[in-house]
Amino acid sequence: MTEYYNTLARTEQKAFDLALSGDDASRVTMTSYSGQKMQFPMTGCAAAARNLVYPDLEKFVRLGTLAEGLASEVDSRVAADPAYLDALAAWRACMSDKGFHYFKPADPRTEVANDYATMSHASAHAHEISIATADAECGQQVNLVKIADARWNSYEATFEKDHQGELLAWAQMQKQALATAKTLLAKG
Repeated sequence: MTEYYNTLARTEQKAFDLALSGDDASRVTMTSYSGQKMQFPMTGCAAAARNLVYPDLEKFVRLGTLAEGLASEVDSRVAADPAYLDALAAWRACMSDKGFHYFKPADPRTEVANDYATMSHASAHAHEISIATADAECGQQVNLVKIADARWNSYEATFEKDHQGELLAWAQMQKQALATAKTLLAKG
């Protein structure tokens, strides 16, 4: 679709956008599970298709953002967990002792990506191997992954238990949406 869109003149692109997403005046603001304000078009092809499959926009937003927000909610809880924070501090100290100074385990990926952009491939690869070796040794020494996984599983189970009804309602909504979409597609 992007290729087609890019072939259109500016006035045609505006007409395409209007047909697809409706006009700004038709947008409604909904609040997600996490409290984020989100805007949804109520006119246009996208809104018409969404409304056929998900007729209750408020329920769609509330349940959908809850289900989709599960991972970030659990991530936030793990990141603040005392056992994880202790293991992370030990990992940082271990990495520092090996000459690498990172705040979080994902930071080396950024450095390695920059290395490949600024160094020869051989130098970047050698640096990547030394970082990965230190990371693996330190992670194993302080049980960082084991602790993070255990905390993740615990918080995920709690979240799912606390929101069981809503998650089941979302699953049912998805099942109904799939059945509706299949019916619509079969009609052609």
